[in-house]
Amino acid sequence: MINLPAGPLDAIAGVEWARDRYEAVVPGTVVLNSRRSDAVYGELRVPLLRADVAGARGWNLAALTLAGRRDSTSEFGAASTYQAGLELRPARSALLRASLATSFKPPTLLQTSVDDLSLPLGLIGLFDPARGNEPVATGELVRATNPGLQPEKGRAFAVGVLWEPGAATGTRLGLTAWRVKIDGLIALLAPQLLLDNESLFGFVTREPSVDGIPGVVRRLTWAEVNFGSVQTAGLDFEAGHSWQGAAGRWTLGASATRATQYDVAIAPGAAVEQRLGKRFSEYWAPKWKGRLSASLDEGRGSLGITSRYLGAYRDGGASQRELGDTWVHDLTGRLNLRRLGLDLGHAKVATLALSIVNLTDRQPQFAEASPYFDISQADWRGRFVSVRFSVDW
Repeated sequence: MINLPAGPLDAIAGVEWARDRYEAVVPGTVVLNSRRSDAVYGELRVPLLRADVAGARGWNLAALTLAGRRDSTSEFGAASTYQAGLELRPARSALLRASLATSFKPPTLLQTSVDDLSLPLGLIGLFDPARGNEPVATGELVRATNPGLQPEKGRAFAVGVLWEPGAATGTRLGLTAWRVKIDGLIALLAPQLLLDNESLFGFVTREPSVDGIPGVVRRLTWAEVNFGSVQTAGLDFEAGHSWQGAAGRWTLGASATRATQYDVAIAPGAAVEQRLGKRFSEYWAPKWKGRLSASLDEGRGSLGITSRYLGAYRDGGASQRELGDTWVHDLTGRLNLRRLGLDLGHAKVATLALSIVNLTDRQPQFAEASPYFDISQADWRGRFVSVRFSVDW
């Protein structure tokens, strides 16, 4: 936009518009819903200080990045999110950085388009704490949409250091510490929990009180609610080195994530649950994940292999089975057909690419619950091969 004393001020701005439609058809019922959303966003990168080196090109000593976004939806009104980052480069080869960001995630159309379904409460096996935990024998349980459901909101913070001793060496080392917290999780709690926390959610309708004793339950609404939080933290490591050899450009890389915290609160009145290193249906993480890679780029073609590591973790439920501690290897290759002499007329680029995911055809490990493998970490397809031919004019 303009030139400041420390360098140019860069800006990006944009708008988005979307319409989503949901339709569910079951015998005798059709559920239709739609949502309109739009957003405006912008980002600025402001150079603050610059190093001037006599007879050589300088570098930015400090720079600030600011970003903002305003989302508006037909169901939940408007919400603003932001992100800010600070870069400090005390030397040309060293970078210190920190960032802070907020986010939000609205309910899906599936969560806001529930078709009312009624069941007798006597079939559920509930107990009423307001009436001395007597069994609930009458009334109805109604599966419905919660009109007061709100988006989930999150905050993220990261601070890291990156060392690149020079473009000629091709070496890169980095360490980043991060923390993420999400509040107002959208959950479909068990009917008994909704009854136990009647004043918190307001989903219970009763008969009139008699002699100061709350009336029997006439209706219990079963709907998604905003409750609970997730707080997780960890470290990211990265290392890489590339050099020009006789056969082409070689690159070696390694990266790893060590999750150090994964605390979840999803049940009223329950203690915060530590879910690091143990499998759940949602909201959990293994302690370690890693990646090793090697590639060769000869100009006319390239070949690379990546090995993905999944750290050990325990199976879900009461099982003490150990899962993970596995490697999966992927192979990729690419040929530049024009540089190999293939004449495709006016085509500027023509490539043939090969990808083999799970080269050794490693099968998923057995887990206790259906579908009897961990769908969040394993792929039932096994080895997966794809070939792509592309031409640009």
